[in-house]
Order: sequence, then structure tokens, then C-alpha cells
Amino acid sequence: MIRPDKHYLYYLFLLVMEALIGALIIMSQGDRYMQLVYGLFAAIIYVVWGIIHHLINHTLHKKVVIEYLLMGAVGVSVLYFFLR
Repeated sequence: MIRPDKHYLYYLFLLVMEALIGALIIMSQGDRYMQLVYGLFAAIIYVVWGIIHHLINHTLHKKVVIEYLLMGAVGVSVLYFFLR
């Protein structure tokens, strides 16, 4: 039997926030500056969400923070190069 993850609300919140920001990026077609700003905002939300999630679960370490920061930076970099 598959047990539901006890953290599903955390992941649901992240999914909804990123989907809303993704919709903003799609709706601002043609305005590359705003798309990049929304992408940066999405990365910031992802990093903050990850840090808070690990802080609540007492699993926050320096390596975890660095990982979330690097993944956010990679996401913004990919978006930047696609928008060029």
C-alpha cells in the first residue's frame, strides 16, 4: 500500500506558486525583461521554500542551502539564455 507523503501541502504550495509564476511568464510574451524578472522571482520562491521546508523538518544544513541556491541560479541562467 502506498502511503501519502506527510509533506504534500508543502509540495502543493510550491507547485501552485511556480505554476502561477509560469503563467505570468507565458502571459508576458514579448517582454523579455519581465519574463526574466518573473523567473528570478520564481527562483527566489524556490530557494526560500526549500530553506523553510528543511528548517521546519530540522534537516537544514549548509550543503542544503548551497544546493537550493545553485539550482535557483541554474534555473535563472537557463531562462536568461533562452530569452536572449
